[in-house]
Amino acid sequence: EFLIISPCTNSVQRNCIGQNFAMNEMKVVVAMIIKKYVLIKDPEHTPKIITQWNIHQDQICEQ
Repeated sequence: EFLIISPCTNSVQRNCIGQNFAMNEMKVVVAMIIKKYVLIKDPEHTPKIITQWNIHQDQICEQ
């Protein structure tokens, strides 16, 4: 028995094949920015903290 891996198959929920690579790449970029620059807080500004990050993939083929 084989599982057909196709972007058009909706029978099984899957993640993007490059999701882990992309997440690690983003972590490296953020680390490089933090290492290169000195970040200071603006005393006159209170940042809005967003605790949710939504990423979704658009449909890539017609059904």
